[in-house]
Amino acid sequence: MDGYVRRTEPGAPGARLTAVRRWKIAKWIYMRGWRLGQVFEDLAYDTDDDPRLREALERIESGESSGIVIARLHQIGDSLAQAVDAIERIRAAGGAFASVCDGIDLSTPT
Repeated sequence: MDGYVRRTEPGAPGARLTAVRRWKIAKWIYMRGWRLGQVFEDLAYDTDDDPRLREALERIESGESSGIVIARLHQIGDSLAQAVDAIERIRAAGGAFASVCDGIDLSTPT
């Protein structure tokens, strides 16, 4: 499973928050007995584009990764439509999606 972090503010507070999110993702993955692949990080305050998210989605679509874990749901896009599109791409490729702090785990039936 890969992790994805979207850093939304520059400077030290943003860096600390990113580190906390990375830790939560890694802990969640390891607690399930999975292996952490790559952790992708976009600097959302720099651009409206999320190239690292696209790269993470492409890894799932190519079979290199089994899914994406994020810390909070709002990290996956700027809008609900963008988030739904990303999650649909993950599911269409047979990948799993989880949002740690929101209690969302689409790798399970519940």
